[in-house]
Amino acid sequence: MVIISCDWGSSSFRLRAWDCLGGGVLSERRSGLGSSALLPPGTPAEARAAFFAARFEEELSAFDPAGVWRDGPVVISGMATSAHGWRELPYAAAPLALDGAGLVTRRERLPGGREVILVSGLSDGQDVMRGEECELLGLAQWPGWAEALPGGRGTVILPGTHCKHVQIEGGRVCRWRTCMTGELYGLLRQHSVLRHSLPAAETGPAAAPAGTGARPDREAVREGARRGRDHGLSTALFEIRAQALLHGLAPADADGWLSGILIAAEFTARPTAEGPLLLSASPRNAWLYETVLDALGLAGRLTVVPADCADRLAAAGHAVLWSRVGGNEGMRE
Repeated sequence: MVIISCDWGSSSFRLRAWDCLGGGVLSERRSGLGSSALLPPGTPAEARAAFFAARFEEELSAFDPAGVWRDGPVVISGMATSAHGWRELPYAAAPLALDGAGLVTRRERLPGGREVILVSGLSDGQDVMRGEECELLGLAQWPGWAEALPGGRGTVILPGTHCKHVQIEGGRVCRWRTCMTGELYGLLRQHSVLRHSLPAAETGPAAAPAGTGARPDREAVREGARRGRDHGLSTALFEIRAQALLHGLAPADADGWLSGILIAAEFTARPTAEGPLLLSASPRNAWLYETVLDALGLAGRLTVVPADCADRLAAAGHAVLWSRVGGNEGMRE
């Protein structure tokens, strides 16, 4: 069976045909069709829903013009169910079972009549997520899950624009905290005094602490992590500028310091939870986080999810959810 998986974020859009039996991606389409920039604030809910349905149908037609997967179910998660997305859905309440039981879902129809399923986000009463909940469902299917988190307990780290540190207890998603690491990286590179000491900023939203360019020097990242730990976030950040002015800190090394400082802040602002750490990230971010955690003395607790698995978590999670709510059973608003 093939399902159509859509991960619709604030600044990105990703469609994939997922083979439920083989557990692989058969085809993929990505674009910058972010949900937050499509309509002005205050657009009435029904007008918003009609617009998003029409745009999604256009994307689906471009993705599968021959209709090869026209009978496959469509599952959509991410910011499509936020206030600036397709249809705002209330957050499901944590703790969340890793089979998706308890997630809020809603069926919508495209102009051509095809049905799609929208998936809500999740709240623990103190923090929120939209999209990562489906990634976690997919991650729990990874063969290394049980060994990485013995007894179903530990912390899952999901880097990105807004990095999540997710506490898993008893095999359930219980609570988490969000760090604005990627967004801060982009803001500081493009709009702060540090921009004069850093390489030319990449355009577009920051999706990760160090964009998509060449890796910085490992020792520069480690030095940033140590300075962030020892001097605090604000002071360590200005040290980048001071070192560039007084001692000729090279732009590439300044960038490494910046990534190290910002990532270290995720782990030093308050004590890191006890137990194992499981990191799921792109290859570049995995390397950065491994480097920082090693500098902070936490690498011994870390397991890194293989890059090919990390890249397809949302689609795998959509398959898990569909296996529970397929047909009319289990669907709720």
